[in-house]
Amino acid sequence: MSGNGYESTPCALGCDDAAGCKTQCEPGAVLGCSNDTLSSCDATGNGTVQESCALGCASSGARCATFTPSNGLKPALEDSATQPDVVIPSGSRIDTDLGLIENSSGNPIAVKRRLLS
Repeated sequence: MSGNGYESTPCALGCDDAAGCKTQCEPGAVLGCSNDTLSSCDATGNGTVQESCALGCASSGARCATFTPSNGLKPALEDSATQPDVVIPSGSRIDTDLGLIENSSGNPIAVKRRLLS
């Protein structure tokens, strides 16, 4: 302080009368998406946050791509993520009418199933 009751703070990007120092970007704003990575402005407005996009970037380039199932499949697909992997050996038979899977010896292979209406 220099006796005037306030401190002087240098602002690298200049001053904003309402907010003080100017920021590089709007906190939380999406900056873009490329190479399967979404870039957003961090909470301070002076840096970026990177988020990996498992399904790549949306064609708009402003968000990660998402998968939105239709026809009532969402609960079944969400549940499948918690189920163990199933190996169906060569020679197995899949009966889609009865919803059964049998190995080549006729023994059932346990697979959780769900009837969709």
